[in-house]
Amino acid sequence: IDGCETTGYGRRVGEQWWNQIEPFADYAFNKSHSYAYGLLAYQTAYLKANYPVEYMAALLTSVRDKMERLTPYLLDCRLQGIDVVVPDINESYSDFTPVLDPAAPDRGRILFGLSAVRNVGTGDAGHVIAARAEGGPFDDFDDFCDRVDLSVLNKRTVASLIKAGAFDSLKHPRQGLLSVHSLTIDAALAERRDREAGVLSLFGDAGVATGYNSKPAVPDKHATRERMLSDEKEMLGLYISDHPLEGIEHLLAVRRERSVAELAELPDGSVVTVAGAITSLSRRQTRNGAHMATFTLDDRTGMIPVTVFPRALETQDPLLVDEAVVILRARVDGREDEPKLISIELEGFSAETAGALRLHFPVTGVSDDRLAALKRLLGEHGGDSPVEIQVGRNHLVQLPQEYWVNTGDGLVPELRQLLGVHAVQV
Repeated sequence: IDGCETTGYGRRVGEQWWNQIEPFADYAFNKSHSYAYGLLAYQTAYLKANYPVEYMAALLTSVRDKMERLTPYLLDCRLQGIDVVVPDINESYSDFTPVLDPAAPDRGRILFGLSAVRNVGTGDAGHVIAARAEGGPFDDFDDFCDRVDLSVLNKRTVASLIKAGAFDSLKHPRQGLLSVHSLTIDAALAERRDREAGVLSLFGDAGVATGYNSKPAVPDKHATRERMLSDEKEMLGLYISDHPLEGIEHLLAVRRERSVAELAELPDGSVVTVAGAITSLSRRQTRNGAHMATFTLDDRTGMIPVTVFPRALETQDPLLVDEAVVILRARVDGREDEPKLISIELEGFSAETAGALRLHFPVTGVSDDRLAALKRLLGEHGGDSPVEIQVGRNHLVQLPQEYWVNTGDGLVPELRQLLGVHAVQV
């Protein structure tokens, strides 16, 4: 409590926290449990603090089969400045792969694991890695088709790798490669069959044309951003190289009451406002012929399934578009292990309509302690959003640019929790 006073949070906050902590002693773990969990907590905290890239890569690998678990860990990586990037046919391994920066060992990037790509199993990943270990990095797509085990040259598997971005480092545009990969694979298989039959060794010097020599060139065709993101989401389970919310998260943060990651705390039946991008949208008919829809809402802290029943669909259907950014008011369905949402109201979102972050203080609520704590918080969350302070109904002050903030990195919840300040985007 004294600590909260000396650091500017105020005595009331310290007492509130202590009143939550103290009753826990009535049912806390006994010493043997506490020791085991304490040791694990220490070990993982040590690894995360001293080997963050390797630790996060291992953590992502541990949940690669549960895409909904990946999202909060990817958010953690972003907050630590660790880039998680699409798989690379010349660098990735079966698991998520840490790549350290020699100039800064605590920094680096994490390559998506090959075996975590849809339609690519651990066996396929192992064959790719073995071919790479034996003959070095692949020079281009033709070289890849010529060297990997034949079992990898399944057109669906290769198409999945292309859509996931695995061949980007070979300078092949994804859309161009998708348009010719099937013909290239056929030509490569024909050439390899001829080689095994001894045809090339018998006629190679005579300039005999083979099916492989007729392989097509990769055209310079690039997919749209929307198509690229859609393909990545299909193959990797989530957006990696870009995201529909990139650059507007701070604007959405003030329009929502809770992030997706916080919804598990709410009881069944709670009504809450959330914000994010629509993904995995599908429509279907009910038994009586009415239409309904389901989709996944992704706000980069997590993903949650949403159901739009027929009556709500009548007004919400025009807004239901994959990758559209929306504000959703919904009811929490917490009857199963993982919460879901039932849509009540849906509103489209446009970044152009968002403005400054306005903080509302009551006339009697502007104490020196609160202003000191506010100044500290604003300094910790610097960004591009202007900040206004409204005291009572009539007095409005716009703060100088040095106090502008990023509202998407946890500032708004902190303002609510620590200072009791009501914040809205205007």
